[in-house]
Amino acid sequence: MEPNQIIELDQVFQVAKAGIIVINDQENVCYCNPVAAEFVGLSAKDILGKKIKEVIPNSKLRNVIQDGEANAEQLFMGERMFITNRSPINHAGETVGAVAVFQDGSELQSVMARLDTMQNSLTGLESIFEQAYDGVMVVDCAGVVTRITKSYCRFLNIEQEKAIGRHCTEILPTSRMHIVAQTGQAEIGEVMDINGKEAMVMRLPLREEGKLIGAVGKVMFRDVQDLRTLAEKLDLLENKLKFYEKELKHYQKYRYTFSNIIGKSQSIIRTKVLAEKASLGKSTVLLRGENVFTVTIPPLRDREGDVLLLSEKLLAKFQRELGSSLRKLDRWVVELFQLYAWPGNVRELQNALERATNVAEGDVIHLADLPLYLQDLEGKRANTSLQPLALELAEAERRAILKALKTTRGNKTQAAEILGIHRTNLYRKMEKYGLVGGDSEGFA
Repeated sequence: MEPNQIIELDQVFQVAKAGIIVINDQENVCYCNPVAAEFVGLSAKDILGKKIKEVIPNSKLRNVIQDGEANAEQLFMGERMFITNRSPINHAGETVGAVAVFQDGSELQSVMARLDTMQNSLTGLESIFEQAYDGVMVVDCAGVVTRITKSYCRFLNIEQEKAIGRHCTEILPTSRMHIVAQTGQAEIGEVMDINGKEAMVMRLPLREEGKLIGAVGKVMFRDVQDLRTLAEKLDLLENKLKFYEKELKHYQKYRYTFSNIIGKSQSIIRTKVLAEKASLGKSTVLLRGENVFTVTIPPLRDREGDVLLLSEKLLAKFQRELGSSLRKLDRWVVELFQLYAWPGNVRELQNALERATNVAEGDVIHLADLPLYLQDLEGKRANTSLQPLALELAEAERRAILKALKTTRGNKTQAAEILGIHRTNLYRKMEKYGLVGGDSEGFA
């Protein structure tokens, strides 16, 4: 090829968007346009006259001269990928050179990489879908089956290839997939007949950008009997849970620690310190009973100031157990509680507060809410102190009733005979002193 022939084409090649390189039959570069020079990374002046292998080491342009056949393939220069087309240049029946036209394929390479990634993802989803044990079927907006799992095909006794492309009612006459695909209304937990068995299914509409494009259906239970069996197992587990909850509450009811001993008086503090010291050793610490090491809880009358602290704890307990609002004691009740000797100890205080919590109408416990015997004592008070004689009589009577009940092991008829009073009168006094359902139950 004569140089002047190439010069005539230069104006065309200069404006081309692709790189163009021409070699002669000696494999020397005789033309290179600016785009090709840019791709190669050299100036056109430095490229012209050089062997093509010196410019592009992995070029196969020389092969075109040898075999006279055109080809196209990817060409890598560094990290960049190019799409190249090579053609022979013939003159008088002989191959006198070759031309290569190549374009930057980086963008194409990126697109291909994304396509590969999407293909891999689709392949993975396809595998998951096909291996799913559950029966799943997908239809388009016309109700034509587009996807169906192999397990569902086996269940329906139909080949997967024959199911796809057919209307859902053709492979399952009771199907409502086409209705869901048209209405967009989901159907969950529906029972339908599949091959003579009652199965539970759900059908969900498929939307793309707010537009209905089909529906997907899934068999939740192939046999409703399986659901009934599951429900029976759940009932059994629920009954066991209730039993264990009951046992736990029973266990916790009788589990006490030193923190359960409420009080800040000097006598109770000394008792707790003594018990804690004893617990560090090998002795068994008993707060009640007879054994190696016994710690006696001081009576409430000897624990100055603890009655109000105990009242606060007991009221909080009743709030949790009875679901009532948290009660407070008015100042007259506080004064009475501090002056009263509480011969029945903490149990008497608990009974009095429980009775007051149940009858109180507001958030404050007044004197009128207390048991009758405490109201009577308050009525006999002069100024700010209890009448000594009334107090002693009330305490003596209460102790006598407790002793009689203990002696008769809770038999109220025999206790009334011992006390020399009628049984009805005994009941009235027991209510007066807060012994009904309280301490008397412990003597039976």
